[in-house]
Amino acid sequence: MTNWRGENCQLNWDGVSTLPDITSRLWFKQVSLSSVNGGVSFAGLAKKEVERLQRAFNLHWYTAKATSVHAYITQVDELIAQKGYFRTSHWLSMQSELDAFEKRLPPLPPEGELPNVIDAVFAKAWTLVSQPQWYLKRSREQYIHSVLTQHAALFDTVESMPLTEKQRLACVIDEDNNLVLAGAGTGKTSTVMGRVAFLIQSGKAKPDEILLLAYGNKAAKAMKERLAQRLGINGVAVNTLSGTEYCWSSRRGNAVHQPVSRR
Repeated sequence: MTNWRGENCQLNWDGVSTLPDITSRLWFKQVSLSSVNGGVSFAGLAKKEVERLQRAFNLHWYTAKATSVHAYITQVDELIAQKGYFRTSHWLSMQSELDAFEKRLPPLPPEGELPNVIDAVFAKAWTLVSQPQWYLKRSREQYIHSVLTQHAALFDTVESMPLTEKQRLACVIDEDNNLVLAGAGTGKTSTVMGRVAFLIQSGKAKPDEILLLAYGNKAAKAMKERLAQRLGINGVAVNTLSGTEYCWSSRRGNAVHQPVSRR
C-alpha cells in the first residue's frame, strides 16, 4: 500500500480497530487509517477515488474481523445446543459476555459491498446483541421442535391416548421453574408421566434423581403403579406432601409424631 508521499506501507488489517476517517481538504479529500503499526493517510483524492478506496478498505477490514466474530457466534450456538432448552439463568449468566462482545463488534457493513457470507456473519452477530430475546426464543423453538419430533412415539404411547400439544410442551420445556395450570380431568397425571418418561428416555435424568409429590396416598400410589406397569420405570421416588414433610423434619432432627393431615 502506498501513502500520499509515495511511500510503501504495510497494513495489518487485524490491527486496524476502526474504519477509515475521511476529511475534506478544499477540493479534495483525505482518508486516514490508524493501526497498531501507526497511521496511514491518503491525501489529494477525488470523490470517486475515495469511494473506490473505501470499498477496498471495507472488504479487507470486515473480512479480517469476520473470523473472530464468526468464532464467537459459533461458540454461543454450541453452548446453547449443549444446554438443550436454554434456561433464563443460563442466558443471564452470559449477559456480561454479550455486552463485552457488542462493544468490540464492528458496525453493520454497507449493504451490497461485501460477499454474502461475510454479510451474513455480521447480520447474525448484530441480531444476537440487538435482539437477544428473539435469538433466545428462536433457539428454544428449534430445540422444542427437535425433541418433539425425536420423541413423538413416546408421547403417542406413554398413556392410553396420545398427549396433546400443550401436554407435550409441558413435558419438554425445561425452564428454571415451570408452572403448569390445569383443571380437574385435563390430564395432569398423564403430563407428569410423560415428563418423567421424557427425562429418562432423553438421558436428562435418572429415575433416582426424580421426586414426584402428590396430595394424597391414593394419587401417589396410582402414579407409582403407572410408572412401573405401563412404562416399566422403577426407582422414581413417589411420595405425598405430608410424608415428604415428615421425612424432611426427621432429617433435621425436628421430627413430629404424626404427619400433617392433608385432604
